[in-house]
Amino acid sequence: MPDLFDLTVSDVMRTDFQSVRPDERASQILSAFAKDREPAVVVTDDKGRYLGIASERDYLRTQLDPGKARVSNGLPEHEIPTVHPDDDLIEAVRLILDSNARSLAVVQKEDNVHRVQGILVREDIIHAAGQTSLGDRDLADDMTQDVILANADDSVAKALSMMRTDGFSHLPIVEDGRLVGIVTVHDILRQVIQPLRGSDRGGWKTGSGEKDRPLGIPLKSIMSSPVVNVPRGSTYRDASELMHEKTIGSVVITKDGEFPYGIVTRRDLLNPIRLLDPDVPQIVVHFSSKDTSRDGYESSGAPEEVREFMRRYQKRLEPALLQIHAKRHKDKNRKRDLWHIRTNLSSDMGNFYAVGEGWGMKHATRLAVDRLERKVRRVKEENLSNPSREFIEENLY
Repeated sequence: MPDLFDLTVSDVMRTDFQSVRPDERASQILSAFAKDREPAVVVTDDKGRYLGIASERDYLRTQLDPGKARVSNGLPEHEIPTVHPDDDLIEAVRLILDSNARSLAVVQKEDNVHRVQGILVREDIIHAAGQTSLGDRDLADDMTQDVILANADDSVAKALSMMRTDGFSHLPIVEDGRLVGIVTVHDILRQVIQPLRGSDRGGWKTGSGEKDRPLGIPLKSIMSSPVVNVPRGSTYRDASELMHEKTIGSVVITKDGEFPYGIVTRRDLLNPIRLLDPDVPQIVVHFSSKDTSRDGYESSGAPEEVREFMRRYQKRLEPALLQIHAKRHKDKNRKRDLWHIRTNLSSDMGNFYAVGEGWGMKHATRLAVDRLERKVRRVKEENLSNPSREFIEENLY
């Protein structure tokens, strides 16, 4: 069995990848994403020099008509780091988490030109990790246990609202208490939002000539079914092999084969790899944003809200990985912009997601941290069958 510490980028990277020029039409690569299930495309100039890397979601999230837009219009606004074939795989995971990327370009300098040797994809890393001793890890250690569910007849608009409020991107669908499907942000972008591009934004024309509001359609019309799931007691290896085989972004853990007990995503399975690095502190905080720098976030005073939370729960959470992603919504009528702060905490207590929206980064961060703390406190209380006086004083007074 290979040791994860011995693996380098070259052991996992894909050498078969699609390369495009920046002036090509975006519709051409969207077709390649859909037909060939490419995880990413590499953008190079006519001399083969690396310019960038993008996923399907990067293009689906733009407000541009893919028939008119160029490849260069869909590249992420923030810089995506690159890796070298000889780089340590665990360090590459850190770069993926820090940049909130789905794939990294593997670049090597040849004749003073940075040329792409391959791409490093999240699911390939997870699959490789599953073949090491990490594969024996109990999947319950990495899953989000407090699963938020939707009904098959709920609307797409309701699903988007739930995802935005709680900061997740995979929504299991139930009917009469049974797991019947799953909907992701990607499903909504590809099947609902994208068809509206370049058309009447007010709605889709139906056969009768009337308009059908696309966000009002039921989730059962776009959900994936049946859902790939594993029973309680499954391992990291079980989930990683399924993700690799089915090319899916999440696996649902079920109770009695029907009810969703937990869920793990690719990001959830990257977190324990990052914490294997012996040089990382007991609590790691990752910050990512295309709208501001880490220095900009620090200067806002927002990190103090995070530090106070970690001080209160440090002993119980260590080791832990806290990921913070900031997104700005500009408002010309206000002095301060509306900020959307998404947090993801991975620890031995489990995985926790929380979102906060507020005027200014500090306000939004405080709201997100408050919601995160409530979730952690609830699990902490459930884990204490005989709460101590210290616990009661800390949580009730």
